[in-house]
Formats: sequence, C-alpha cells, structure tokens
Amino acid sequence: MPPTVYEIGNYLSITAPTVFTHLKALGRKNFIRRTSKARSLVVLESYSKFRKAPRAQVHTVPFFEALTSFAGEKSDILEHKGGFVFVDKNFFPLHEGQSFFALKIKNDAMAQAGIFNGDIAIFKTGQEAVPGSIVAIFAKGEGAVGFFLPNYSDKLAEISESGKNAKSRTYSLNELKICGVFAGLIGFLRRSS
Repeated sequence: MPPTVYEIGNYLSITAPTVFTHLKALGRKNFIRRTSKARSLVVLESYSKFRKAPRAQVHTVPFFEALTSFAGEKSDILEHKGGFVFVDKNFFPLHEGQSFFALKIKNDAMAQAGIFNGDIAIFKTGQEAVPGSIVAIFAKGEGAVGFFLPNYSDKLAEISESGKNAKSRTYSLNELKICGVFAGLIGFLRRSS
C-alpha cells in the first residue's frame, strides 16, 4: 500500500508541504502519478525502466573496525572479509595504483578536526602524505589517526591529535607505516545539548 504524504514526511523528518513540493516535481517529470485521494501514489513505468539500468557510480570500500599492520595494503583490501561502505566516485576520484579503506573512529582524539567518535573515516592508499595531512598510521603494534608532521632531517615524524585531551606521538620514519591519507568522512548527525 502506498504511503500517505504525512507518513512520507514522518519517515523523512520533513514537513507535509515539503513532501507535496517534491511529489509535484516528480509528477511533472512523469516519475509518479497521484490524485487527491490518500494512498494514490503510483510509480510510473517510465521510471521503472530508468531504474533497471543504473550505472555504478560508487566505490566499494572495505570497512575496518581497527587498524592493523596490513591496513591499506592491496592484498589485505582485496582479501577483506568484513563489511563495506559505498562512496560516490564524483566526490572520491581515484588514480592508478590508489584505493580506499574505511575506518571506524573510536574516540574523540580528532574532534577539533571534525572527526568524532563513531564516524567512519575514508582513507586513500597509494598517495604520498604531505606534512600537515591527516593520516592513518600503524607503528609499535598500534594504529592511530592524526596529523602527519615529519622532520625529515632527524628522520622522525610526529603524529598529532586535535581533540580535547590531544596527544602527540613521535616515531622514527623507519618504524612508521602510513596506511592511508584522509580522503573524507561519513559523519553522523549530532545535536547540541
């Protein structure tokens, strides 16, 4: 049974007048037909045909709960057995030799940079990390996300957080593995209290 205008509004958390505006636009484009009666919404055949041949416009990105020593490596991503997230190719272009992985953020260590606990950060592999970029690293048996601040003359790199209780760790460039460079974020709505 088709939904009512009010059910659509409640489901999408928008007002009934906004639903009416969108339905009117879909009707003008011949995607739907509706009358003034409740539950009279009908998806037209022309739209059904359009939906049968979509072009893949997304990257399938492997999702990791935590960083491992293998994160970001081609073999690890190709043999990934966990979940996946999907990102729009227009927002996340790739070049030869690059790929993505997604990582669930489990603290507010990067909150000042807009990356919060529970967010899913997208990292690009096969891209050189420039000083000041946000990176996912693995070193000394642990993974971390932070700003990459290298000191090439001393062969050291500082990984700096930007949260309320921000920490900074210094690693030898030889022991530090940059798994990926931050490419984007799947964030979640937060209401201020």
